Amino acid sequence: MFWLLFLPLRLAFGLVFGILFLPLLIVRMVLKVVLGLVMLPFFLFFGFFGLLVGAAALSLALIIPLAPLAVVLFLVWAVVRATRRPLGSAF
Repeated sequence: MFWLLFLPLRLAFGLVFGILFLPLLIVRMVLKVVLGLVMLPFFLFFGFFGLLVGAAALSLALIIPLAPLAVVLFLVWAVVRATRRPLGSAF
């Protein structure tokens, strides 16, 4: 009941303070847009840099466990190459 009684006052205050507050909201929106446009290149650069670091970490995480296998294969290749006869000297 009181809500209906004070409805005209609420509407009047809402209209007056809404009109007074509207320029501040517009300035706030413009500042946010300008700041967003200024910061966008930095966000894109650091996002791309983060993706590069993540890709490097992923590749190292996959390659490092294979390093001992690569060393063993290299040693086998070196031994086979050192003990192999040349092709022309079969007899």
